Amino acid sequence: MSNARTNEHGEADTGGTSTPGEPVRIIAGSGRSGTTWILDALVEANELRPVFEPLHPLAVPEALALAYAYLRPQTTHAAAERFLSRVFDGSFRSWWTDYRVRPDRLSPKLSELRSISAIHQLVRRWRKLLRQYRQFAPAMRRSRLLVKFIRANLMLEWISSHFDTRIVLVLRHPGAVVESRLRLGGEDWEPQQQLAQYLAQADLQQDYLFKYTDFLQRPLSAAGAHTAIWCIENQIPLTRLESSRTAVAFYEDLLSGEAGPWRSVLDALELQHLPPESVLMSPSQSAHRTQQGRFDSAQLHRWHDNLAATTRREIADVLRAMDVKIYDIDDPMPRTAVLDGRWQRSAGWTR
Repeated sequence: MSNARTNEHGEADTGGTSTPGEPVRIIAGSGRSGTTWILDALVEANELRPVFEPLHPLAVPEALALAYAYLRPQTTHAAAERFLSRVFDGSFRSWWTDYRVRPDRLSPKLSELRSISAIHQLVRRWRKLLRQYRQFAPAMRRSRLLVKFIRANLMLEWISSHFDTRIVLVLRHPGAVVESRLRLGGEDWEPQQQLAQYLAQADLQQDYLFKYTDFLQRPLSAAGAHTAIWCIENQIPLTRLESSRTAVAFYEDLLSGEAGPWRSVLDALELQHLPPESVLMSPSQSAHRTQQGRFDSAQLHRWHDNLAATTRREIADVLRAMDVKIYDIDDPMPRTAVLDGRWQRSAGWTR
């Protein structure tokens, strides 16, 4: 790790900037939608440098005011433009975006190290950084970028209007997303605070949330709040983004391992090389395969079986109340026929 330099902000800096004249390539989606798997598959196949979740508010201090923000395309936001310009030109570096380790967890306060278990945890974190550094350091020397966001869905239209972008919006069944978030828990997946952050944004309320104010002001369970978050984060870009520079990719299609959906993603991002079959058969957050390694569509229901019937009903109630028609709680596959005509399923998307 001695090769890594740090800039004036204490960020890891190993040099390298993006290739001039190339579009900004973005993978975006709600957290737990398979975006990391897609990022890593495309990065290795096309020799790109991954930029991992630059809007994480706890890992990247500059992103604190931008994470989960709703920005109208005509809005002037100098701080967002400055920060994202650094992200997109490759000059922004940090332990998190480069090596996926939160720097705030590497230097805890002495008061937090008063037990043997806390010390062991700190040692594990530094060992993880070493492993991650060894894994990702070669890619950090590349100049062509692929940026992965899970907290930028509501500013994608703004990003598209201010930068030359090619965006793939990844959708995964809200039931699967909610099940994963409930199972993981932790501060990253605390739904009430995130939902409150959305409800507090005046422009978002005026442009979209006003339709659901009465419903969202009711007490919601954790599952209900997670589902409402999914609706907000995905309904808005589906109705606002220009399909000429954006493709919608369904996790369920990509999970099949068929080449068609992946080639559509490549076309959308102006990339050439399909990930190898071994990568396509190994999604990072799921193992929907038979013992022989073949895709088994019945396994798409695994998240459904992991949720209690009452939880499934709560999710269905929120989807219905917030006018989501593309997914149904009892069908693991997207209902793409209900999409606006300008959007086509990832398997058939053409530029």
